[in-house]
Amino acid sequence: MAGGPAASSVEALRKRALAEAPSLSPKLETVKELHGSGVLSPPDVCVCYILLTLSLRYGDRLLAGWRRPQKESPQDVPQEPPHFSARLCDKRLDGLLGQDVLSERCLDKLGLTRDTATLKDFACKARLHRIPDYVSICLEEFYAGRRPLCLIYRIPEPQELLAMQADGARCVSALTSSRLLSQVYGHRDCLDMLLHDFAHMEKLVEAGRFWQQVGFFEFLHGTVRERHMHHWQSYGRRWELSWFYVSSDMNAVANHMFLTLKAQLMVAMARSMLMQAGRLDQAIDDAEQAELEAAKSDVYPRASMSRWKPLLEDAGLLSQFEEHFAEEWRHVLSVHAARAEEKFPGIFESNEGDPTSAQFSSWPRPSLDDFMRAATEPSLNPARSNAAIIAHFDELGRRKLLSMRTQKLYQKCGDISLTCQLAMIVHAQLVTTRHAQAGDSAGKLRFGDPRGVRQPDVWLLDLQTHLRKGTVRRSADPSSTLPGQHSVEILAGILVVLNS
Repeated sequence: MAGGPAASSVEALRKRALAEAPSLSPKLETVKELHGSGVLSPPDVCVCYILLTLSLRYGDRLLAGWRRPQKESPQDVPQEPPHFSARLCDKRLDGLLGQDVLSERCLDKLGLTRDTATLKDFACKARLHRIPDYVSICLEEFYAGRRPLCLIYRIPEPQELLAMQADGARCVSALTSSRLLSQVYGHRDCLDMLLHDFAHMEKLVEAGRFWQQVGFFEFLHGTVRERHMHHWQSYGRRWELSWFYVSSDMNAVANHMFLTLKAQLMVAMARSMLMQAGRLDQAIDDAEQAELEAAKSDVYPRASMSRWKPLLEDAGLLSQFEEHFAEEWRHVLSVHAARAEEKFPGIFESNEGDPTSAQFSSWPRPSLDDFMRAATEPSLNPARSNAAIIAHFDELGRRKLLSMRTQKLYQKCGDISLTCQLAMIVHAQLVTTRHAQAGDSAGKLRFGDPRGVRQPDVWLLDLQTHLRKGTVRRSADPSSTLPGQHSVEILAGILVVLNS
């Protein structure tokens, strides 16, 4: 790590950052102020950040051409209110995005005029120099309210990121101070850090995996974090780096993250046991740790037992280790199961589904026994175990975010009796079932199976249409009828509160 191409590349980044910071920081601080005063929206800030940095580096070459239209894909992400976008002709932007940044020639190439175009218009049409395609996609969806990003002006702590993800969000860091702009972070400068946040967001929502990742991070935040703080921190800095990686710097399908956590914990416990037995060379271990520390923003400790199992065997500790790990892992799972059942009653009620569906919401939900078996003995039936883990965390994520919406209702309504009825409705997860029957083209509303709703925001839009047309009805199923006598008024209240 001390030399070679990687080191020279980092040094070049550092020199460029030091050179850019004095001229870039005042402009980005102005962007920050305009956001604070309501002139710029959070995605506007990100667009300005990218444009100002690219302009400084490449001048008028920041525009690489037209952006190809993206194919529309189903969005299995909560819909939030869209963000506004400032017009390029806004006088308050004159000092930032004038001819030296966005020339008329540049705008003409995209068919835009300064008088009418917004920052969003430019971001959605432009292909920018050395900016990956996923950034444009993320920005467009950020504007549309389909990327739960929180704009901050600092580097968040790992535990802060974990809490955000357990609540169904991530952050995007726009670093503006001269001190922060002068630094590099691993192999990334400040612009790379912002783009990296967009990459994480796209991984969070990729291929319908949003809900299962929320469920996994809820598992980490609600259960595993406490065990880490009170018992596992003694495993040392290497384990801490592993924990930070899994809990804040990893976005993937839930079973992969779950097995990564398990593998990292196994290695940490093996190292600890060998260290206590005096069978691990402290000098070699310290050297490896120093290497990881030097690149901790890019590298995480290896999680393979191939090195540690022979050492445990030679020390006569393998059986003791396996028993100790199995006991610890089962304890964590048992605590999680008890907490999940208490917080979300019925979450381990198994149901039928289609495990081959592209929609994770349609996968069968595992019973408690099925989940515990999948989490402790995955090798017995790997495909079934992976499906059970994914389905459980998908269900947990959906219930967690619906629970958060209920709390939002409680905070906004004030009327406890009304809020109780609203909570019952939200937790019942209202369902729209469309019927293509003659004379019933508007469809019917059904309220029942708590696993029936997979996109409550789409349901709310449907409900809004029903309320407007006066076609809200009770279900034919007595167990699925609306609670209370003022169902339509309550449902209307949900629309007002959730969309406010």
